[in-house]
Amino acid sequence: MRFFKLDLAAWREGVAMLTLAEQGAYFTILVEIYRAERPVRYSLAQWGRVMGCSKARAHEHIETLIAAGKIYRDDLGAIGNDRALAELKAVETSKLIKATARSLRLPFRRH
Repeated sequence: MRFFKLDLAAWREGVAMLTLAEQGAYFTILVEIYRAERPVRYSLAQWGRVMGCSKARAHEHIETLIAAGKIYRDDLGAIGNDRALAELKAVETSKLIKATARSLRLPFRRH
C-alpha cells in the first residue's frame, strides 16, 4: 500500500500518553504494517535498525505499545494493529468488488 489515511485528531488523542520516542516507534510500526499489508515479523535487530535505536530500546518501545493496547503480537509472534489490518481488509474487499463488477460489466458505485 502506497499511502494510508491518518485521522489527525484521533492520532493526537490516541498517542497523548506516549513519549515522542514511543510515538515514533508506533508510527514506524504502522508504516511497516501498511507497507507489508499484513502483520510484520518481530525481529529486534530489524526493529532496532528501522527505529534507529538499540535492540533493547526497540523491545521497550514495543512492549510499551503492547501494554497500551496500540499493537499486539499474534500467535506466530508477528506485530499487528487492529485498525490498520481492518483498513487493509476493507481496501482488499473494495478491490475485489470492483474487479467483480468489471468482469460482469456492472457499474461500480461508492456508498
